[in-house]
Amino acid sequence: MGRSKLIVHNLVQGSDEWHEFRLTHFGASEAASMLGISKKTSRNELLKHKATGTAKEFSDWVQTNILDYGHEVEALARPLVEALISDELYPVTCSDGKLSASCDGLTMAEDIAFEHKQWSESLAQSIRDGVLPDEHWPQCHQILMITGAQRLIFTVSDGTEDKIETLSVFPDEIKFAMLQAGWAQFEKDLLAYEHREIVEKPKADSIKDFPIATLQAKGELTVTNLGEVLPKFDLFLNSQKTELVTDDDFANGEAVAKFSRETAKKLRLTAKATIDQISSVSDAVRDLEQYADKFDSLGLSLEKLVKSEKDARKNAIVSQARVEWVEHLSGLNSELGKIKLRIEEPNFLEAIRNKRTIESLHNSVDTALANKKVEADAIAKEYRAKLHWVNESFADHLFLFADLQEIIGKPMDDFQVLVLSRVEKHKQIETEKLNAERERIALEERSKASTIMEVAQVKQAPKPISKPAAQKTYQTRPTDFQIIEVLALHWRVHESKVIEWIRDMDLDEATISMLNAI
Repeated sequence: MGRSKLIVHNLVQGSDEWHEFRLTHFGASEAASMLGISKKTSRNELLKHKATGTAKEFSDWVQTNILDYGHEVEALARPLVEALISDELYPVTCSDGKLSASCDGLTMAEDIAFEHKQWSESLAQSIRDGVLPDEHWPQCHQILMITGAQRLIFTVSDGTEDKIETLSVFPDEIKFAMLQAGWAQFEKDLLAYEHREIVEKPKADSIKDFPIATLQAKGELTVTNLGEVLPKFDLFLNSQKTELVTDDDFANGEAVAKFSRETAKKLRLTAKATIDQISSVSDAVRDLEQYADKFDSLGLSLEKLVKSEKDARKNAIVSQARVEWVEHLSGLNSELGKIKLRIEEPNFLEAIRNKRTIESLHNSVDTALANKKVEADAIAKEYRAKLHWVNESFADHLFLFADLQEIIGKPMDDFQVLVLSRVEKHKQIETEKLNAERERIALEERSKASTIMEVAQVKQAPKPISKPAAQKTYQTRPTDFQIIEVLALHWRVHESKVIEWIRDMDLDEATISMLNAI
C-alpha cells in the first residue's frame, strides 16, 4: 500500500506541543483501544479523552515504576536490537494525515521499525512461540502503515541480554484496511460524542452509627434502649431511595439490601435471646419482630428494585444501540439501491454479559456497535465496487443479473468470473440464434429458386404423349443446387449470380406470366 510522504515531528515528550499533537492525532498506541481490544483503556474512555482533552491520570508509583522505567529499559534495549539488525535506530514521532505513530526506533532508510515492551514472562513466552498477542498487533501495524517500513522488530526485554525476545512483524494490507476503517468510524463517533459521567468504581455509602437494639431481662426487663433506637430505625427505613439512576444508586441499593437482611437476622436473634431470658417481655419482643419484618421487607424490595432497574437500564442501552444500528444500515442500503446488505446486528446480548456497572455496559455495547458499523461499511464499499464494475462494463446485459442480490456477496474474483461467464454464454446463445436465422432465410431462398426451376422445366418440356393411366410416371424434383447449376450453365454465369436473380424474382408475377403463355 502506498503512503504519502512521511511527516516527522520534533516533539519533546510531556510538552504542551506533544500533548496537543497526541490529542489531535490518532496514535498507534491508541489503536487497540479504538478497536476495543485494549486491556488498559476502553474505547469510550479514548473517545472521552479525545473529545474533552482530559488525559487518563496515573499515580506517582505508576508514573515512576512503569512509564518512566519503561523508557529507561527501552533505551537499554535499543543497542541490542541495533546489533541484531546491523543498523542504527532513532526514536521518531511521525504522521500521515490524522494517523500518527511514535516509534521507539526507525532506521535512516525507514525500512525497519522498532517497538519495545517491558519484560513480562507471559508476553515473552508468546513471542518465543511466534505469536503477537491481539492487544499489540494494532500498534505494530499502524507503525508499519505510517512509516512504510518493511519490517518491525517487536521486542520484549528488561534491557539486558539475558532477558530479551524479538519477533519480526511484516506489513499486512488487510490489517491496514481494518485500522483505516476503524479510525474512520471512531472519527464519526468523536464528532457525535455526548459526554457521560464515568464513575470509576462505585461504592455504597457507608451505613454509619446505626444503633444496635439491646435487651436484657431477669424476671423483667432490666436494660432496654428500644425507646432510643426505634425512632432511628424508622428514620433509616423511610430515608431509602427507591429510584435508581446512577452506578452509585445501584451500589447503595445492593448494600442497603444486604444490610437490611443482616439487621433483620440480628433483631430476631435478640428477640429470641430475650424470650430465653424471660417470657413476660412480649411487647419488647413483638416490637423487635415487627421491625425485623420491616427490615426484611426493605431488603427484599431493594433487591428486586436493583435487579429490575438494572435490567431496564440494560434494555434501554441495547435498544438505543439497536436504533443506531438500524439507522446506519438503512443509510448504507439507501446508497446501494436495490441491493441490500444482509448482515446480522451486533451481538449486544453477548456484549452486556457479566457487565456490573452502567459505564461498562455503555462501553461494551458502544464498542460492539462501532465494530459492526466498520464491518458493514467494508461490505458496502465492496458491493459498490462490484455494482460500478457491472454497470460500467455490462450496461447492455443487466437483464442477465436478476439474481444480483444473491451473487453480489461472492468474493470479487469469483463474482467477476461468474458475471463474465454468464455474459459470454449469453453472447454464444445469441450467435447461435443469429446463425440459425440466417440458415432459415437461406433455406427459404433455395425453396424459391427450386419453385422457379420447376416452372421453367414445365414450360420448356415437350407435351407428353398420352399413355394409359396405369403407365403414367412422375419426374423426381431436382435439388436446389441442380436448379442453380443448370441456370448457371445455360447463361454461362457463376452460381452466385443465379442466386441473386432468383432472390430478385417476383414469383407471383412470374407464375401469372407463365400461365398466360400456356
